[in-house]
Amino acid sequence: MNIYALALNISLGSIVLLTGFLIGFSYPATSPLLIGLTISYFLVASVVTFDIILTREKTHNGQDFGTLPRWTVIFYPLQWILFATIAILNWKYALLLFFIKFILKFIPVLEIIGNILMTPFRPKQVSSNQEPE
Repeated sequence: MNIYALALNISLGSIVLLTGFLIGFSYPATSPLLIGLTISYFLVASVVTFDIILTREKTHNGQDFGTLPRWTVIFYPLQWILFATIAILNWKYALLLFFIKFILKFIPVLEIIGNILMTPFRPKQVSSNQEPE
């Protein structure tokens, strides 16, 4: 992972957690709202991670496994919106989720889930015989 991207993620996450801490809500972690937001957060994060992996393979390793449809860019801000909502509702729970996501990003769990979720929208691969559009 790029050190600048890692620093940006940690700093943005810290700002969101600090905001949640200052607001001070303590929503119960077992509430249906927080559980639904958590599931949504990890599904969105897995698609974002899969897109990052595809882009990194293309850029750094020269292997083109294709790209995801353009509408998937909505998942990048949606991931931060979901995390900010969770942090405002319960900042301690959001801190735990931040660390869990960080660990799942380095072991390929989020990548595999993202690949499974995006299977119906198979990445468009460029064959070696034709030029990309």
